[in-house]
Amino acid sequence: MRLGSLRFEKRFGDVFRSTFRGTVPRRSSFCHQEWDFVLVAGLFFLSRADDDPLHVTSQFEALRRAMHATGDRHLVVTDIAAEPWHRWACTVPCDWLEFVRAHFGPEPDVLLFACSRAIFGPSGQWGALTHQAYTEHADMPNYALLGGDRTFMSVFADACGGYAELRRRFVNHLSFDPLPSWPSLPDDVKEGVLADIGWDSQTNPTQ
Repeated sequence: MRLGSLRFEKRFGDVFRSTFRGTVPRRSSFCHQEWDFVLVAGLFFLSRADDDPLHVTSQFEALRRAMHATGDRHLVVTDIAAEPWHRWACTVPCDWLEFVRAHFGPEPDVLLFACSRAIFGPSGQWGALTHQAYTEHADMPNYALLGGDRTFMSVFADACGGYAELRRRFVNHLSFDPLPSWPSLPDDVKEGVLADIGWDSQTNPTQ
């Protein structure tokens, strides 16, 4: 369901502000510093190849399970790329195809797929911030930072094969050059993104 700025503020403004205090996908942008966090490769469950190398559909199923553990039956997606925010905000059932459709139309001015997004549940127990290479730093692949309380994150991580498996997938994602013309990602940038949540490119995550 499309919300727009006014309906978003009325229904979810308080939850948004109690979840996020910034828009950059870093731990400091979340209000709940006690939450657990993971890095998710790609366009946050949007795009996939036939063999699903980023495990998009399996990770979305993990998201669905974790949402249900908090009582959420739909999620909220909103644009945070440029003010005024929430122009294309919407609520989406926890269904992968519905999630994709919400980002790609049918309205011609809906640009959710190409801008930074905040994604969260009405429960306020989890949230995600995305980095879009299209509109931000093109030398950094698309990714999202997903955080949540212990109930949400334990279900999500277990359904994905554990924190170590999530870290392995993300490190592989950072090592992949999507286009030959793109520069290799500097090691200090890579390590900075990983270290933000206590990961690195060599050892298992701390959770």
